[in-house]
Amino acid sequence: MKDIPSDTDLILICVTDSAVKEIAGKVLNTSAPIVHTSGSLPINVLSDVTDNAGVFYPLQTFTKGIRAAQLEFPVCIEYTNNTVRDLLLHLGNLVSNTVVALNSEKRMHLHVGAVMVNNFTNHLITKVYDYLTAQEIDTDLLLPIIEETLQKIHTAPPSKVQTGPAARGNREIIKKHLALLENDKELHNIYSVFSKSILRYYSANEK
Repeated sequence: MKDIPSDTDLILICVTDSAVKEIAGKVLNTSAPIVHTSGSLPINVLSDVTDNAGVFYPLQTFTKGIRAAQLEFPVCIEYTNNTVRDLLLHLGNLVSNTVVALNSEKRMHLHVGAVMVNNFTNHLITKVYDYLTAQEIDTDLLLPIIEETLQKIHTAPPSKVQTGPAARGNREIIKKHLALLENDKELHNIYSVFSKSILRYYSANEK
């Protein structure tokens, strides 16, 4: 990689995690900060390349061809010096009202949480949609309850708004549901694991 203008303010590497180090290694003859956007890579993947390293991690899900419905999202930054910090703060404030400095370890924990609440939730909905479609049931009937579930956690902790048979300790309903899912082993296992987790959580918190 060559011909980087001398007045370049920032080099932002927006590629898959596995390619970050390789791309960064091709950036030569520049004093501009080099920054990656990964939630799961530490800042030190850039340490062999520059002393002016940083991370600019927008905590949002992006799908090619689909405009993000929620344009307000937090940005997590990390930096090796105050010059990079000031630059990332400025950039972050241009796109977000919430810019948070997190070290690599904390960002990794946050990324784990983001994967679970975003990717796992979406996959669960996918599996349920497949199940209902096989039963010839309109999946749009679930949209209001999905939206209501997500809306509630804006005003109360999720642990306080949990509903359903497992939260109530209604094992008979759980057994009936599991019986209905006997022919879908994967969804049966998901239902069982989640139900056991909810039962344990609320049983422990009642003591």
